[in-house]
Amino acid sequence: MKFVVSPDTEVQIKGERTGTVYKTFRTKKESGPVTIHYQFEYVAKYEVIATKKGKRIVKHLTVKR
Repeated sequence: MKFVVSPDTEVQIKGERTGTVYKTFRTKKESGPVTIHYQFEYVAKYEVIATKKGKRIVKHLTVKR
């Protein structure tokens, strides 16, 4: 999956039920958006959490076959 993230942002992919953190990305202070890629291994529900300057956004993602 491809995510487009603004600069100076931390993105965490976490299992919704288990709370297991599968991957954490930290983008640098660049001039424009950053594209990050992640391949999900399991069919499950996930939370994608983006944090920037103390503000947090949580999106729910369901991966199906």
